[in-house]
Amino acid sequence: MAWARDGDRLLLATGSSDSVVRLWELTGPDMLTPADETLAGGDGHVLSVAWARDGDRLLLATASEESVVRLWELTGPDTLTPLGEPLTSHTGRVLSVAWARDGDRLLLATASSDSVVRLWELTGPDTLTPLGEPLTSHTRWVRWRGRGTGTGCCLPPPAATPWCGCGS
Repeated sequence: MAWARDGDRLLLATGSSDSVVRLWELTGPDMLTPADETLAGGDGHVLSVAWARDGDRLLLATASEESVVRLWELTGPDTLTPLGEPLTSHTGRVLSVAWARDGDRLLLATASSDSVVRLWELTGPDTLTPLGEPLTSHTRWVRWRGRGTGTGCCLPPPAATPWCGCGS
């Protein structure tokens, strides 16, 4: 699950074992209201979701057990619209997705049960382009640390790339 702010609203995206992505809105101090729409990803269990802001757009990346990453845009109060083609580069379940901004660039990291981490850059309105070679023999999760210059993905050893490493 992942939280995002959309103007005055606080949204929660959740993935589930029924292949559905659901949107929720925090409508009171202790009340979540489901959105009118649910998204059938069609790619097995939704294992990870992550929001990112790209200018005025709010994007959501979803990861599934069927080795697929999808990109969505919030195009209405309760509407997520698919963007581009699904990413199918992993050979195992995609367990984790995480966004980061590095200056003007919006980056996505994906981690899979195939022990591969892939880095992507948003290079067009609906295009994620691979960034460098896949990182092999790594963990099955990823998160980013830092902001702006020096952003890096956080992986346990051996994370021997300029992009990754969890140093203090």
